[in-house]
Amino acid sequence: TGGQGPETVELFADQAGNYRIEVALFATLRGKYEINLLELRAATKAEAERHRTEKELLVQMEKPWDEANRVLDLSALDHFMADDYVNYSARGQISDKQSFLAAAAVRKTAAQNVTERHEMDAVALRVYGDAAMSSGRVVISATQNGREQKFPGRFIHLWLLRGGRWQIAGDM
Repeated sequence: TGGQGPETVELFADQAGNYRIEVALFATLRGKYEINLLELRAATKAEAERHRTEKELLVQMEKPWDEANRVLDLSALDHFMADDYVNYSARGQISDKQSFLAAAAVRKTAAQNVTERHEMDAVALRVYGDAAMSSGRVVISATQNGREQKFPGRFIHLWLLRGGRWQIAGDM
């Protein structure tokens, strides 16, 4: 417990295994803590294999998710998205699953911002048990008002394993 009350300490690892940490308050430095890793158990072969398999599956799922967004495939988007999905746009707008799909349907019907190409690179993925985060760069090339436009950006996707399948629960 710190001076402001209980504080949560989380440890994220790229591989499965058991970790034990100790958090101690410095006696001479008010409000400062020391965190020590006391014990570390490496992942078993089965844990490491599951981690590798899940990571490969998620890397493979990024392309169809991106393609569904590019062509505004509402059925595929709905399939990938968790019911509690949240999108944070580059303009600061927040959309839930229903509003995201409704906006995609309007764009598809009106043929606004017809996207021709998505180029993703520098994709990094971390798996944390039944949750995973992917991030990377994307350049979206689209034709607007008869002119090709390029929109560089970055993305973060939050994937959750639910009911035996990975779903995207959030992105920005």
